[in-house]
This record gives sequence, C-alpha cells and structure tokens, in this order.
Amino acid sequence: MKFAYGPITELLQSSQHFYLEPRDDNFNFRGDMRGSGPYFLESYRPSSGITYARNPDWYGNPQPFFDKIERTLVSDYAQQLSQFKAKNLWTITVRPEDILSTKRDNPGMLMVAGREYATGVSYVNYSKRPDSVFADVRIRRALSMMLDRDLLTDTFDNLQQFKDAGLPTDAVWNSHLSAGFAEWVDPRGSDLGEGAKYFQYDPAEAKKLIDAAGVKTPIKETYGSWTDRAFDIVKQHEVSMAMMNEGGLFEFTWDPLIYNTTWRTQDDSGGEAYTGLLGSRLAGFSPDVYLVQKYTPTGRSKVSGKPVPGITDLVLKQRTEPDPKRRAEIMKDIQKAAALEWPDIPSPPGNFPGYSLRWPWLANHGVFIEGNATARSFTTYWDDESKRTA
Repeated sequence: MKFAYGPITELLQSSQHFYLEPRDDNFNFRGDMRGSGPYFLESYRPSSGITYARNPDWYGNPQPFFDKIERTLVSDYAQQLSQFKAKNLWTITVRPEDILSTKRDNPGMLMVAGREYATGVSYVNYSKRPDSVFADVRIRRALSMMLDRDLLTDTFDNLQQFKDAGLPTDAVWNSHLSAGFAEWVDPRGSDLGEGAKYFQYDPAEAKKLIDAAGVKTPIKETYGSWTDRAFDIVKQHEVSMAMMNEGGLFEFTWDPLIYNTTWRTQDDSGGEAYTGLLGSRLAGFSPDVYLVQKYTPTGRSKVSGKPVPGITDLVLKQRTEPDPKRRAEIMKDIQKAAALEWPDIPSPPGNFPGYSLRWPWLANHGVFIEGNATARSFTTYWDDESKRTA
C-alpha cells in the first residue's frame, strides 16, 4: 500500500473483494463455483434455474439450515409476480406500486417493513466547463432549491398509497452521502449548517440567487441521461427535469443518450463534455469508496477531472485517518462543504426502506441485517411447515 489506509477493515470485510480464483485451465467461470461459503453450486441451467447445495463444513454450523436452495431464473417481472402469487416462488422483489394490491389479493402473505436505507444513491452532475452557467455556485444552489424533495420521494416511492393505508413512511433525504451510511448527515436537521437551506424547496429564494448572479432567465440548457436501460431511473430524471423547469427560471431540454456510447463518453469526461446536466451512476460498498469515486479526479464516477474545492482534500484526508470516530467527523465536514459547493445533486433525493412480501413459511427472511450483499442472508432461512398453506 502507498499509504496507511484508515478504513482497511471495511475493505477486508467486503464481499466484493479478495476473491480466490482457481488456477485450473478447465475451470468454467460461467457455470462453476468454488469457495468456502455456506453453499456450493450444484447446477446451473441457463435461463432456467440454479441449485445450491449446503456446505457441511461451513464454519457457521449448524447453519445453513436449508440442504438445498433452488433459484428459478425468471426475467419477466409479470411472470415473477404470477409465480409468486401461485406460491411457486416464496419471495420476490415486488415493485412499490404493486405491494399493497398484491397483499390485498393474497392476505396470507407477510408484508415486512424495510429497516435499511439504500447506500447506492447516484447523482446529477453539473457541467464543469468554465463557460457553463453552472460555474457560478449561486446557479447550482438555485437549481437545487427548485426540487421539492418530499414530493419527488412520494412520487418515486409511491408513498401516498402507504400513507392512505395508515402505514409508516419513514422516508429521509439523501445528503451528498447516501442515507444508508452511518456517517450520513440529515439535510433536514441542523448539522449541515448554512448549506442545509439549499436542500429546501424555495423557488423564490432560487430566483434571488439567479438575479444576484446577473443571469437572464430562463436559463436554457440540456439534461442528458441514458435512455436504453434502467427505465425507472430514466423516468426519475425526466420527472426531476420537469420540476426544475417549473416557474420559468430554468428551461432544460431532454438529451437522450446511449449508455455504452454517448452517455459513457459524457460521464467519463468529469463534466467537460456538456454544458448542462448529466444523470450519472454511482455505487460503493463503503462511504470511503463512495466519496473517492465521486470527488477525486481519478474516481470511476468523478464529478470533475480536477479537485473539488474544499471537498477533495477532505476526502483524501479521511482515507489516512485510522480512528473511526475522527474519520466519521471528517465525512460530516465533507457533507457540510458539499452542501455549500454543490458539485452535484444527489439523485434520487429521497431514501425510503420500503416494504417487502414473502410467504410466511420462509422463516427469518428479512429478520437479520447484513449490510452488503452476502450469502450469509441465506444461512438463517428455514422452512416453517406449520405455516404452509395449500
């Protein structure tokens, strides 16, 4: 290592790193699996299913409880939902808009409230070109204040239906760090300081900022996004753009891009290949990875090809801080600085744990929280036959 890496324990415990790959020319990486986890791959049937068999020597013995796990591969959501209702699948990821209707039609299902906020929140990037109107921080702050984050969260996560049913909707706002991370600072609280006001929906104040910058309205620019995949995210960008355009301060035009070509070129440019906005993507298993990817010039999802004033230095500083508490304080300072600088807009703006459905005999499903994706989730499941129905 080139430096003392503070969050080394987060790196070592992540399931995304330190794979041991077999040195065998006959090993089939597409259909075989070797390792020391709780389950071994017994068979892989393309477009059909996967069978996992219990590892009898796993260190967590007597777990896992299932001798085998059959995972049916069904790509079509409507078919997944149909098979779930027919009890051929014990649980699936049901879309928010279908949760309550599915539960009403199948009263024997269990509906469980989520307890974890998402960590994989992406962002909308401002152009970093010196000739862009967004080179003025007042314009960046003004645009943020054109977003009604509560309304957008209600819309994207279909919260109204849960509210109407009298169910809790514990939605929060993402800062420039996802709400799923322990180091997250709530923009609706007081810990962000002066920058918290720029998270508020306030078109009147936005107009004052634009007037102070001496910029003529409406500000006409482009809003780019890929349009050939992840269509739910594309829709979020379209809705956000429409809200930004309300009131006559901004007038964005939609710029449809192809993910692997035109969008990738713009996204890799760090804000230099366009003069308006670009919907970007970001994921990280830890807050360090999340911030480094976004706020360093060589980051995979960089907002800029240059250091971000007041932010990049702090991101690099926290990497070398061995004390977790001091590192968490630095991350809070990063969020405070970002709330003033606005190098990007967190997207989606809100974070809601949601609800899930399962049949009641799939015991322990949704009970334990593991954080990152891990096979450990499957070790505690068991089949409670006393709750099985025909």
